[in-house]
Amino acid sequence: MTLLENLRANRLILGIANVGFWVVCSAIILVGRANLESTIAPISPVWIWLIALTGYTLAQGIFDWIGSANSQNKRDANPSVAIQWIRGVALQTVVWASISALIILASHLGAGYCFACLAGILLLCAGQLIFLKWINGGTFTTTTENTDFAGKTFFINCPEATFTGGTVVGIKNEQIVPLGWKENEALKIESLRRNYAVEKGLPVRTLLILIAWNLVGVAIGDWLKVFDSGNMALTVIYFSAWMTLWSFIGLLILPSLSHSSVYAADRASYQKKSKKTEDFIKKFPDIVGENGHNNPRIQKIFYPIPNSKARLEKLNETSCSKLVLGSLSRTNLFLSWACLNLTARSVHCNIGRPLLWIYPPAA
Repeated sequence: MTLLENLRANRLILGIANVGFWVVCSAIILVGRANLESTIAPISPVWIWLIALTGYTLAQGIFDWIGSANSQNKRDANPSVAIQWIRGVALQTVVWASISALIILASHLGAGYCFACLAGILLLCAGQLIFLKWINGGTFTTTTENTDFAGKTFFINCPEATFTGGTVVGIKNEQIVPLGWKENEALKIESLRRNYAVEKGLPVRTLLILIAWNLVGVAIGDWLKVFDSGNMALTVIYFSAWMTLWSFIGLLILPSLSHSSVYAADRASYQKKSKKTEDFIKKFPDIVGENGHNNPRIQKIFYPIPNSKARLEKLNETSCSKLVLGSLSRTNLFLSWACLNLTARSVHCNIGRPLLWIYPPAA
């Protein structure tokens, strides 16, 4: 099996390679700041920014192609992945241009990088549904009936089989559901699970924790004067490189902190519909195309959603964790767009799957 074939066959390896690529690039940029300042700082900031953005788009596009090619080998391939990719890249470019402008403004003011990041996160939260609709190219239908969800449900007709939707980040009781689930028992079970999340305030809690997490990263970078440069484009590039490394730390620690919310939601649903909850958990790996990992250490680091065996074993556990924080890891993949995080669409669950850049699989 060739290296390309191996990457396509194993999404975890592909994700590690993709994330590792951007982490190494970011480290090289920060280590070589002095050389960058002496060699390319005199170049127009517009040209530097455009060259950097083009380089990112081309390099990430190769990884996306490998990831989407893997999906095309499945019976349930997404026939719209090419147009969705174009729309997704265009959307991310617009968002990143806006964030870059805020960073440049903050630099002119001599402070305020945290404000730029916070404004970006709030923008992403406000536009999450709009962004999803844009990439999908379809329409939403809404209902408050027959879903068992205590709030508004948005159905989206999408061709991506691994799309699960989720609760909308923030204070509103809203969820996104693939239209194919409308007459499926999975909808009722997932609605019960999401009811638990809403009742416990997990969407808001998750948002606040991730705002704090990202702002701490920005504040540390600002304190260390990582972003300082005489060229505004290099300031943006340093910001992106630093926050990519900070987000990488999050990729290592946030998945394990997300496990308790999965187990807690499972138990909440199990108390009302035990047999159907068990069936849902058993079938869930087929929906998202992954099933955690048999190695507990690998699962703890790389899989925010534990495998079905672990989830079933936790259903009757009485000494459950009280530290339920929400879906931190995968929610941050989208929100970290506000930090210009280069790994935001590079992990195994969403690489090459544009709809999942906005809503990675959640449970």
